[in-house]
Amino acid sequence: MKSGISRFTTVLLAFGGLALLITAAGAQTFINSATLAASVDGTNLVISYSMTTTQGWVTLFSASRPDQLSTAAQPVDLVQVPPSQNGEFRATLDPAAPVKFYRLLIEQWPSRGKVLVFTNGPLDFAAMRAAYGDITNNAQHASFPEQPTNTTPMIFKTPVGVWLDHLGD
Repeated sequence: MKSGISRFTTVLLAFGGLALLITAAGAQTFINSATLAASVDGTNLVISYSMTTTQGWVTLFSASRPDQLSTAAQPVDLVQVPPSQNGEFRATLDPAAPVKFYRLLIEQWPSRGKVLVFTNGPLDFAAMRAAYGDITNNAQHASFPEQPTNTTPMIFKTPVGVWLDHLGD
């Protein structure tokens, strides 16, 4: 379990109908701090940071209200502090979408991670049947090495990105 008191730096910026709240927190168990900036580049909100060291991980969170940033924020992306100590996150701006608030968290070690998973297995059997008919793949048996195997091309499902929270707990 991590110990220490966190320091918070908060910046509130407004771009038209978009409100941006960036919170950088650095636990006292390691030393790092960030200089933050936000700008608009075409249809993207660019949240830039410049760190004082290469220690730590940076996570961008979003929420629909400022009070949800500490209780119900959704992770957007996670990166290790780069060797250059400078990085950025890009969030697509949609004028028709509701206002979003963002929080930037600095941690010594990531408390969450992003993974890709296949729901209900990696192969899309329905797509294989629709494209090729009967599935003729089978495991090759040692007694019948001359028997053809794997004659139906495999179609894989698209993996879904999910977040795992509480890593290391």
